[in-house]
Amino acid sequence: APQPTPAACLNTTGCAWLTLSGACADAASPRTLLTPPSCCASQTPGSPCEHRTADLPDGSCSVPGTGGLQAGEFDLAKAQRMAHFAGATYCSPDQITHWNCGP
Repeated sequence: APQPTPAACLNTTGCAWLTLSGACADAASPRTLLTPPSCCASQTPGSPCEHRTADLPDGSCSVPGTGGLQAGEFDLAKAQRMAHFAGATYCSPDQITHWNCGP
C-alpha cells in the first residue's frame, strides 16, 4: 500500500505524522512518543506533537542535541551527526528506510 501523505494522515482520527520517518502512526504509539515533539504533527487531543497541521515548514523539526554549548565551544560529535543528516538528503527514500548500518 502506498504511504499516506501528511494531510491524509492528519485527517485520520488518532493518527500522527512522523516527519523524520515520513510515516503515519497511532498518536499514542511508542513510536510517536519517542519522536521529538517538534518532528511530528497530530490533531489528536493530548498528542505530544507540537504541530497540528500538515504544513510543516523547513526547519520546523529540531533534532535534540547532546547538550548545550558555551560560546566558542565546538562539539565534534554533534557536527558529525548533523553532517550525516545532511548527507542523507542525497540518498533515495529506499536507501534511508531500508538502511542496515552498512556503508
